[in-house]
Amino acid sequence: MDNAISAPETKADLARAMDDMMGAFEAFKDTNEARIAELEKKSGADVVTTDKLARIEAALDANQRRVDEVVLKSHRPSLSGTPVLGASEHKSAFEGYVRGGNEMGLRALEKKALTAGDGDAGFTVPV
Repeated sequence: MDNAISAPETKADLARAMDDMMGAFEAFKDTNEARIAELEKKSGADVVTTDKLARIEAALDANQRRVDEVVLKSHRPSLSGTPVLGASEHKSAFEGYVRGGNEMGLRALEKKALTAGDGDAGFTVPV
């Protein structure tokens, strides 16, 4: 895997990759329609059109790999050394409260936030 780019990918990189892929797909679609028209006119497709279609398919595959790599890199944990823990837990508890009025998830997180110390010997902070 090529790691020539050292800066983290942004949404603009993903958008640019998707734009490239959509442009290549449009060219693929046009060329494939021309190939189908040639097949309907005569018994076989033109060699030039078939080669062009193969090149565009290869470009589409390369763009899809590029998009997959950008998405994969965006899901990697940060290198800052301080991972964000509990964010998804809090998000799901908050969504449960907003969507259904279930506040037990938020209460459990509040209780956990008020407890400090290591696993066995913790203490509760008064509010």
